[in-house]
Amino acid sequence: SVDFDVWGAQEIQNARQKKITANSAEISLVKQINLPSMPGVDQAILGSISASELIKMISVDSDMNMLDERVFYENVRGFQGVDNPVNKAMMQTMAGEDSSLLMVLNNGITVVAESYSPKPGDAVYLSGYQIVNGCQTSNCLFASRGALEEKLESTYLPIKIVVTKDSEIAAQIIRATNSQTAVKETSLIALSEFQKRLEESYKQDIAGIRLNYERRAGQFYAKDVVKNRIVSINDQLRSFSAVVLRLPHNAARYPGKLYQEVGKLVFDS
Repeated sequence: SVDFDVWGAQEIQNARQKKITANSAEISLVKQINLPSMPGVDQAILGSISASELIKMISVDSDMNMLDERVFYENVRGFQGVDNPVNKAMMQTMAGEDSSLLMVLNNGITVVAESYSPKPGDAVYLSGYQIVNGCQTSNCLFASRGALEEKLESTYLPIKIVVTKDSEIAAQIIRATNSQTAVKETSLIALSEFQKRLEESYKQDIAGIRLNYERRAGQFYAKDVVKNRIVSINDQLRSFSAVVLRLPHNAARYPGKLYQEVGKLVFDS
């Protein structure tokens, strides 16, 4: 028998995005522990990873000279910059004498992957993975790789790897790991399928007006884009509310309150 699945625009967009963000890496973990089995989760691992191995995971090529932005696609926020107080302190630690304490000073990295296979020794092979929590740590480490130099192999960070093909469980993990820190509700909606489709719609730029949709706050940091052509979620929320819903008097309100009032009307699939 043959079963037919009819795909619409959303399914085709999801398949395209999955192909664009496809990746794989073989990394070594230290002191890894397999967590108890859970429904919908193929494998869950806690362990530690060296700075050099983490940089391998987030680099475009083996030379490790270019950051692979694809691995942060499912993250709520982009890199907040080297001048961010928390990031500045983190980079000072990485470049200083206390870099060996990163294992206990840092909350670590959370990775969601589609497939996993063990290799000889401490090595594991991951494919279709996303760093869903730890974007700031990863970017700071990549920026500090020159200062760390010979300490890359001896500097470790905590890592949690969850292997699942269940998109609902993956979404729960992403939302939960980003809800435990101070993240605004209007930032968490960046994880929704609607926002991802809206970002892709901006990229098509049919009208040729070169707007860039900032779904993840800070995702255009140090990128070659015109700053006043960047549209944030809050900008989109305010402008749509004022112009399309004809509620200009509400558009000046705080984004969180405005989202509660008209968010479902603005971001309606």
